[in-house]
Amino acid sequence: MKCFKFVALATAVSLLSGCNATGDGILGKDKEEMNVQSTVTMDESNVNALSAGQIDIVYVKEGDFVKKGDPLVVLNSDTLNAQKEQTLANIEKAQAALKQQQATKAQAEAGKAKAEAAVEQAEAGKSQAEASVKSAQASYQSVLKGANTEQLEQLRSAVKIAETNKATAQTAFNDAETELNRAKELYNVGGMAKADFDKVQTAYTTAKNNLDNASQNLEISKNKLKDTENGATQENKSQAQAGVDQAKAGVAQAQASVSQASAGVSQADTSIAAAQTAVEQAEASIKQLQISLGDIEKNIEKCTLKAPVDGVVTTVNVKKGDMVTSGLPTVVVTDVYNPYITCNIDENQLDKVDYKMPVKITLSATGDKTYDGTVVNINKQADFATKKSSQLNGNFDILTYAIKVEFDDEESVQSVLRAGMTAFVDFGKWCD
Repeated sequence: MKCFKFVALATAVSLLSGCNATGDGILGKDKEEMNVQSTVTMDESNVNALSAGQIDIVYVKEGDFVKKGDPLVVLNSDTLNAQKEQTLANIEKAQAALKQQQATKAQAEAGKAKAEAAVEQAEAGKSQAEASVKSAQASYQSVLKGANTEQLEQLRSAVKIAETNKATAQTAFNDAETELNRAKELYNVGGMAKADFDKVQTAYTTAKNNLDNASQNLEISKNKLKDTENGATQENKSQAQAGVDQAKAGVAQAQASVSQASAGVSQADTSIAAAQTAVEQAEASIKQLQISLGDIEKNIEKCTLKAPVDGVVTTVNVKKGDMVTSGLPTVVVTDVYNPYITCNIDENQLDKVDYKMPVKITLSATGDKTYDGTVVNINKQADFATKKSSQLNGNFDILTYAIKVEFDDEESVQSVLRAGMTAFVDFGKWCD
């Protein structure tokens, strides 16, 4: 049965070092107690400049307490700020260009809608003109053959339908004429694009052609009825033939209107595609500029060097106006809130040390006063080897392992601790 009274000391230079257990016990023979000498370690953080530049502001001096994130040093960022302003101006211009291209695209889409409406109207006019041809041909045949009572009724009904069609075409023509007059006023003062004015004019022409066709239809129907009622003469026959020819000319004219309106649709599609390309290019330009802006802002932020941990400023290597290069340590911040001691223990003594085991710590600076501590880590990797002699085995190497010890009540020793202070760690006494 073994009993333990815990004792140890660790050796570390300035920040991190180890020491060997005191005494030169022979391998295989337990020591009755284990005291290890070492030094107090406080981790240091070098705050480096991430890019070359000139020091503008130094906020701290040696001995200042800082919190994590506190500004320590600021590098001049005038050039970066100028780049940021220029990039912001470029983004504003690109956004204005994007709005312009979006407006152009919307205008082209509206133009296409008008062109498609014009095609539909022209197709209707063509259908009406083709119906006029059939009507004129029937009228011509009727003139040649004469008609019975049923045919006369059909002719009278055709006259009524033709009158209704003419009234509808007249209304559409009146609307198109009103729209054309309004468009002329806008176009003359620069309030309407030529492409849009051309579409309105095309719609007016189509409406006029439709009215002319409807009027011709009505006239043909009336003449057909009249000729049928009065009997056909040579003059009637000639007039009927002329009506057929005129109706066919109306079909050709209507087909020309359809072709013209269809060309307007194709032109609008081309304009929409070009506007869409311009919109995508403007959006890509804005995205790239925003990425550049983000990079510049990150670089500006990096010009302010901040404390990486809570601690005390132990070294300030720069002053206002100094030029620094990337990677140069400008300030050193020491973490005084988490001190620890590293003890290097011989491998033949490791079985006397357990994780989380309590220890007693004394400091040269505080005399015989002891502080409670705890083993928080036992390194799995050996640090170095030392030569040990044995009367039985001769010379051989003894490996040492780092044991990390922390103070249980760090606040109670914080005021007296300094990095590098000599410390003694008592891992205790044991017996068989």
